[in-house]
Amino acid sequence: MSRARRLVAESGTKGQPVTIWFYDIPVGRRNGAYFASVLKSLGYDVHLELVPHTGPTWRPNRQAGVGGWVPDYPSAGGVFSSHFSCDSFSPNPKTNQNYSGLCDRHVDAQVAHATALETTNPSAASTLWASIDRQVTNDAPWVTMRADLSTDFVSRRVGNYTFCWLAGVTGYTGACLDQLWVR
Repeated sequence: MSRARRLVAESGTKGQPVTIWFYDIPVGRRNGAYFASVLKSLGYDVHLELVPHTGPTWRPNRQAGVGGWVPDYPSAGGVFSSHFSCDSFSPNPKTNQNYSGLCDRHVDAQVAHATALETTNPSAASTLWASIDRQVTNDAPWVTMRADLSTDFVSRRVGNYTFCWLAGVTGYTGACLDQLWVR
């Protein structure tokens, strides 16, 4: 926190008003209050605005909000292409997936290059994805508050367990049920 406070002071933004938008549901109120307390401890004049849970809190000209995303497949390209690319931004709240509004043509070009490398040189693609991740993380377009994981418990009688990502996003199970066998 001391480093964060120093960076805020160096940025010249200390004391500025910040409005954050969270859902008016129990978890939204708790998370919003926590997020507001962190920003206040960094020196900002924070106002928490609670809105109905009817869609993303993002709207044009809002400073900070909350949203969720569940990948259909766990790939770096899916994350960066759908949420941090120039093409993924739309001013329409109903179709926008790039809530941060991040548009960096250099990052877009690197994403395209890493995607192309995945089939011909996976090792080079992995290195490039790590570089892209560092660049976007350093830009800090959003703050991750929670990452959901799906957990399966199996007995010794179960064999050929494989985790299926698509099953995992439903929240019911992560097991590839069509591949299991039970003694």
